Amino acid sequence: MYRALVLATVIAAASGCSTPSASQEAADRFMDLYYHQANVAEAVKLCTGAAKTRLDGELQAIAGVKPDSGANKPPVGVRLLSSSVPSADRATYVYRVDARTADVGQITSTLSLVAENGRWLVSSLAEAQASP
Repeated sequence: MYRALVLATVIAAASGCSTPSASQEAADRFMDLYYHQANVAEAVKLCTGAAKTRLDGELQAIAGVKPDSGANKPPVGVRLLSSSVPSADRATYVYRVDARTADVGQITSTLSLVAENGRWLVSSLAEAQASP
């Protein structure tokens, strides 16, 4: 039994199965809150620096607007395109975001993250129209 468990572990490691890093988990959580759920108030809690300033501005712009029930939200597809973790306290993740509507094209969203006080936070968010 022990041999089978060790063998399964070795095979999984060799095949590249791994859990996301803490920085990627933070980036994925931000993408879920910001794009899937359109919950800027929660997403801003995962931000610092320029990203926090941007989302704070978005929150001010939508202050007093009644939240959408969710019935009118289009399904949003998000796919990780690339990642870079050049140091123990910096990481960058690039995602393709597809709102799956005729009037909104695909965008590329680039998140820069920093580790502050043992926690990964989004420090910048850049969006660009995705090339076809």
